Amino acid sequence: MSNTPNWQDSRQTLSAAIGEHLTEDQWREIGHKYLKGMDLDNNQFVMTRHTDTDHEHIHIIANRIQFNGDVTSDSNDYRRQEVIMREIERDYGLQSVAPSADAGRRAPTKGQIELEKRTGEIPARTQLQTIIDKATADKPPFLAFVNRLHSAEVSILPSGKTGTPQGISFEIHGQAFKGSDLGKSYAWKQLQARIDYEPNRDQGIIDQLRQDPSPAGMTQWNAAQQEAQAEQSVELERIKQAHAEEHAKQEQQAIKLIADYAEQARTEWRAVETGKIQAEAQKMRDDVQKRQANEPEKPTLLGRKEWEKNHAELEADVRYANKKARELEESIGWRLSGENKNKFEYDGMQRLKKEHPDLYQVWRDARQARQQEQEQQKQAQKTKQKSHDQDLEL
Repeated sequence: MSNTPNWQDSRQTLSAAIGEHLTEDQWREIGHKYLKGMDLDNNQFVMTRHTDTDHEHIHIIANRIQFNGDVTSDSNDYRRQEVIMREIERDYGLQSVAPSADAGRRAPTKGQIELEKRTGEIPARTQLQTIIDKATADKPPFLAFVNRLHSAEVSILPSGKTGTPQGISFEIHGQAFKGSDLGKSYAWKQLQARIDYEPNRDQGIIDQLRQDPSPAGMTQWNAAQQEAQAEQSVELERIKQAHAEEHAKQEQQAIKLIADYAEQARTEWRAVETGKIQAEAQKMRDDVQKRQANEPEKPTLLGRKEWEKNHAELEADVRYANKKARELEESIGWRLSGENKNKFEYDGMQRLKKEHPDLYQVWRDARQARQQEQEQQKQAQKTKQKSHDQDLEL
């Protein structure tokens, strides 16, 4: 059950929740219970019941002047009303309303309501609540939250001298309020759920607010932070450039080593292949020389004609073998000129990987990065060409 006061006219509205129904006798009992609890049962009053809305309610208008001429005190009337409301809810089994102390947003006090009516000015408490609600609407980072409040001329003061704050206060137009005074959701513990706050990241901001909670102080801090970030960016760029230069240097070193290792592999391969060809040529010579050594002596008469024929054939074979061996040796150059260069480069890469793994990784990463860049350029060119072709069709 809720109550809506009107302090200027001494009026009160008591409302049940939507869907709750009470008899007329029950509403009369509730009205009298309320009047007695507020010390208005010895006063003139009018009580009316309305059912023209989606929730039943009664209106009470009471004269604060008692029958004996005394004035009914309104001291602590809001707290007294809350006690009465909770008792009525319990006695009649009605829906319970959370106490104002537990409300996320604290309602304005009687004095604030009367001041607003007289002057037309919104109470500072209400202004603060509205500003904070807007500043936390999208759960911003803590620094953005602070800057938004400062833009609305609201100062922020975390509790404590060092470390993580246990509470927080706000000031507007020279009036300071604890977060909890604005309502439960404005207290520091609950407020953290409404913003992106990280203690380690935001400790510098907390320390600055403790030194100077004003918008001007934070403006100076922001300027100093931006200058420091600019210097840090320059230093990071310098380090990045130095790393890039070092990587380029290591990449060139890796490329040279791969080329050197490939050349060594090629030289070794050529030496082996040359040896094989030379051995083959020498075998030709050795074979004919062996045949010459095994040639029978020239006969004096019988069989001489046959020997001369065989001897001529042997000499022809020797000349042919020597010629072929010579041609084989002379062809070494062009025979080895068609070697598989990719094989030697692969051998060089594998040797680099084994002997200098760090350089191999730098070279491999650089090659992959270039390949990806080339692939992206090709894809961009294809997309551009496709778009161009579509435009021509239109």
